[in-house]
Amino acid sequence: MKLSLQQLALLGGTFLFALAGMLSVYMVAAGTPAPTAAPSPSARPTPSPTPTPFNPEPTEPGMTGPTPTRTPFLVNGNTPAPLRTPGIVLPRPSAEPGETIVITLDGRDYAESIVPRNGRLTRNGPRVTLDTNRSLGEPLWVTWRLPSTALPDGAVAVNVDVKMCGRGEGDFWEVYGPDGGEPFEYEVMAPGPDGCWSFTDSPGHDMSVVAGVMLQSRLVIEKIEFTITLGR
Repeated sequence: MKLSLQQLALLGGTFLFALAGMLSVYMVAAGTPAPTAAPSPSARPTPSPTPTPFNPEPTEPGMTGPTPTRTPFLVNGNTPAPLRTPGIVLPRPSAEPGETIVITLDGRDYAESIVPRNGRLTRNGPRVTLDTNRSLGEPLWVTWRLPSTALPDGAVAVNVDVKMCGRGEGDFWEVYGPDGGEPFEYEVMAPGPDGCWSFTDSPGHDMSVVAGVMLQSRLVIEKIEFTITLGR
């Protein structure tokens, strides 16, 4: 039997199709994996930054800055003015609670002083003189303080009256009484008829008085008289 060209071509195609099917079946039977699509690349994870250890500068517990201190001024250009002088020692008076005692300090028996370069502090007998001039505007201060040893053993001051006796002149001067007294200050004011500035009714927790001058001024303090009422 003689075949035409069309029949030969159709027969060849059928054979090739059958051969491809047989190969596919053979590959599946042999366990060869079918090719799969390549996985899409995923985003690369960003590594976490390595923590930096915190190492603070070591500090001493309770450390504070430097405490400022006052530099003593010079008196007459060469003598350091004392900022503190030793308190005077007074004998203990004998008194019963509820009594009133009187203790007197001389002007020269001050406890503390701050003397600027334009100032002078002079003891003259029982009194002290405070002088300043206008070359600087800094004040000269003097403090008198009654020591605790002045009171009887176990006694408590419940009321304190104070008299500062002296005189002042010049541009500016002032005197201060104990804390809580009446009045607290006399500023450029003459003393009373008895020659004293009077402070009354201080509650007794403060036993100090202060005097100061500045510019062209002079203040003379002769004595300080404490009248103390004692309580239980």
